[in-house]
Amino acid sequence: MSKIFSFISNFFDRRIYIFCFLFAALLVFDLIAIKYYLYWHFRWIDIPVHFLGGFFLGALFFYLVFSNLRTKKMIGLARTNKNIFVISVVMVFIAAVVWEVVEWIAGRTSWSAAYVPDTTLDLIAGTAGGYLFYLFYGAIRDMIRNDPVL
Repeated sequence: MSKIFSFISNFFDRRIYIFCFLFAALLVFDLIAIKYYLYWHFRWIDIPVHFLGGFFLGALFFYLVFSNLRTKKMIGLARTNKNIFVISVVMVFIAAVVWEVVEWIAGRTSWSAAYVPDTTLDLIAGTAGGYLFYLFYGAIRDMIRNDPVL
C-alpha cells in the first residue's frame, strides 16, 4: 500500500487527493443507492450521479492534461479552447460509454424497453457534466483574466 502512495506522491501533486475523495464519495453513494434500491425507488437520482461524475471527470482530465506538471509535460498538449473542450467533454463522453459497457458486463443492467432511453440519458447527463466543467473553467479563466488584482 505504501508503494501506491509513494507513486501517487511522486507523480501527482496534492490536488489528486481531492479527486480521489470526490470519486470515493460518489462510489460510496452509488453502493448505498444500489444496496437500498434508491435507483429503483427514485428513478431521477441516476441523472445527478452521472452529471456529477461527468463534472468531476472533466475536472480530473483537465487536471491531468493541463495542470499537473508531470503529466502535462508528458502529454504536451497546448491549453487551447479546442483542446480543453476535447479533454473535458469528448473524453468524458468516451469514459461514460466505457462505464455503461462495464455496467452491462458486470450485470448491473439488463436489456429491457427502458434500457436504450435510460443509457442515452446517462450518457447525456455525464457529457453535460463535462460540458458544465468546460463552461465553468472558461468563466473562471475569463474572470481571472479581466481582474486587475489577480
